[in-house]
Amino acid sequence: MVNIRGSVDYDEIEDLKGTGDKDFTTLESDIESILDQLDLKISELRDALRGTGNKTLTDLETDLSNILSQLDVTLSTRASEATLSDVKANTDNLDISLSTHRDALKPTRASPTKDLSSQSITAGGVQNIDKSGLDGYSVLMVIVKATYNSSATQGVRVRWLYSPDGTNYDSPEDAEDAGNYEDLTFSAGATRERTILIPVLTDNIRVQIVNLDSSYSVTVDVWTQPMR
Repeated sequence: MVNIRGSVDYDEIEDLKGTGDKDFTTLESDIESILDQLDLKISELRDALRGTGNKTLTDLETDLSNILSQLDVTLSTRASEATLSDVKANTDNLDISLSTHRDALKPTRASPTKDLSSQSITAGGVQNIDKSGLDGYSVLMVIVKATYNSSATQGVRVRWLYSPDGTNYDSPEDAEDAGNYEDLTFSAGATRERTILIPVLTDNIRVQIVNLDSSYSVTVDVWTQPMR
């Protein structure tokens, strides 16, 4: 079997004949410079073309033309089986590209939301902040700034309750029993700010800002920001 890598132009073969007649030895020398670039021995090509009988240059030209035509058809067929367009089309059909996969793995943050602005919470009162649509996030970041009354004796607690449907939430007692709360530090008349990271276990979370002081109100600002 003859294995050819590369391409050869029939016109190049035609040019080798020149204007005069050439025998096989002369033609062999001329064509060898072209076939050196191919994975093919000149003797194999010669023997394959000449066969068992003597052939003229016209016979040789006809045989070469047939081989080159078959080679061109074969290469064209191979090319049509897997063209660059086909490869690109297959790549476009992938679910995600490498860059998209990279970006999906990077930690990302949604834009922060200011949920409470200078909100006054009465003595012993609770302010709820319900957050939904958290599926796909891993953490809900809650930033709380509290300004205490100069006569207050207790500070602010941040408590979170989980819900499977946005209607039924953990009870405050059970949330605290599970340790789902954080207390801001306290100093009468001072302002304290704390960032709290709440694990996202359900699509719905209720954040409660609890004024632990039973006599004086407290003023709070709250921002939330979900993160993947």
